[in-house]
Amino acid sequence: TAEIPAHDGEEFGYVLKGRIILYTGQVAHKLKKGESFSLHPTAPHYIMNPGKDKAQFIWTSTPPSF
Repeated sequence: TAEIPAHDGEEFGYVLKGRIILYTGQVAHKLKKGESFSLHPTAPHYIMNPGKDKAQFIWTSTPPSF
């Protein structure tokens, strides 16, 4: 798991399959298939898969950070 440092812009994600946990700073947000998130990345953040099943999600960022 690679933590992404705080940066300018906005991010959006949508869970296609399974479950994920989005960590923003010290806060954990549990998400499952069909749920989405939007954030202004003012704190370090990363995603983890809490289970044994595969998870798939779409994550977009503006401006692109890669």
